[in-house]
Amino acid sequence: MRLKRYNIYFILIIFLGYIGYKTVVGSLSDKAIDTKSTTIKAVVIDEKNFLGNSPVSHTFSYSYKFTLNSEVFKGDTKDPELKVGDSVLVEYAESNPKYNRLYNK
Repeated sequence: MRLKRYNIYFILIIFLGYIGYKTVVGSLSDKAIDTKSTTIKAVVIDEKNFLGNSPVSHTFSYSYKFTLNSEVFKGDTKDPELKVGDSVLVEYAESNPKYNRLYNK
């Protein structure tokens, strides 16, 4: 009985840690992009990202990729309407291009 309780605590700590990690990384990413960013053209690739309750609805969006200084960076379009091969405009943090998102202005 005591072992089950520790397993539940362990799973809870892992879950809360993951939520906290995603929150902090998302906040850092947004702040870096908002501070100083540049736009670049990217192409939508055949890499699916399932949204929300995707096991039920199977809704997904494709990823995009762009190349900067011979290095490839990827991101999620978060737009189910975009198709493989479409061109999109992406903004990225000049200090760290791995922080990037679709340009929506």
